[in-house]
Amino acid sequence: MHNSQFAININPDDNRIFDIFDIFDIFDAQRDALNEIKSIINGKIGEVCDGGFFEQELMKVSFIPRFFIMPNTIDFIFSEYEITPGVCGGVTVKIDYNEIVDYVRNDGPLGQLKPSTGI
Repeated sequence: MHNSQFAININPDDNRIFDIFDIFDIFDAQRDALNEIKSIINGKIGEVCDGGFFEQELMKVSFIPRFFIMPNTIDFIFSEYEITPGVCGGVTVKIDYNEIVDYVRNDGPLGQLKPSTGI
């Protein structure tokens, strides 16, 4: 049996559902957010799976990781075999907001995390 993970996020302000194609509603494409976040995931994946991972799959231009918006973190989820050899099953990489705040859109659902200067 294979382990698959899915994510559904709901914006509490307007009850709009975000899916994997809405990552740029949250993160700023002009700041190369997707590649920067993938680099952070790349650095953390060993903490949750010591069986190695497929960096080329993670870093593919077309690959957009699924995520959960949590109270203190954004949890990026990966199904078994998606970016790991399967020995780890499904994998979740948690990233604290302070690590990704520079890539958050000012006008997005997490914009309140940004300093009031809107950097």
